[in-house]
Amino acid sequence: MTFEVNESGGIEYLERPGEGGPVLVLLHGVGSNAASFMPLLHICRRGGG
Repeated sequence: MTFEVNESGGIEYLERPGEGGPVLVLLHGVGSNAASFMPLLHICRRGGG
């Protein structure tokens, strides 16, 4: 699973290429960044721990 790290208006976000399917939005706190969600997203993609 490949994610692109992008930024818009000072907000960093991860985007995975593809069409259709559900959209998942995760918000992170100040001082964090979108890449902090990478381990979680890889586990979710595999279907669990």
